[in-house]
Amino acid sequence: MTHHQPYAYLGIGDGFDHVRRRIELVPKLKTLKQDATALIESGLAPWQVVKAVKVYLYPRVEYALRHLHPEDQHLQGFDDHLRRGLHHLLRLPQSTAKEFYYTPVSRGGLGLLPLVEQRAALQIAHGWQMLHSPDPAHRARAALPDR
Repeated sequence: MTHHQPYAYLGIGDGFDHVRRRIELVPKLKTLKQDATALIESGLAPWQVVKAVKVYLYPRVEYALRHLHPEDQHLQGFDDHLRRGLHHLLRLPQSTAKEFYYTPVSRGGLGLLPLVEQRAALQIAHGWQMLHSPDPAHRARAALPDR
């Protein structure tokens, strides 16, 4: 493998080709949409569907969100698809606000996290880990401003 040659880990290519890395998440999100649709149409109780989304769908995209730089519109597309499906499944009124889906369960919502916000939180956490790494080379690289 050469210095500029990418490699794949957990199905996600890693390397210096940022355009390719940006596009790589699209097929994964398409698969997640299909899986979300299958869950919604599965006949499970609504609470079971919401739990399955949190436990099985979100973790599958977490690694990709840490290491890829997807367009917000792709992430928003998945969130919209999931929200529409849950809206139909839960038989919610048309006036239901978006906030209901993302409000914590302790406050009466479904407790979902938008992928755009999840990506931002994961990238901040990754940056924090890099800045506080025991390896001085990692700390120095993390402290450099992006160009």
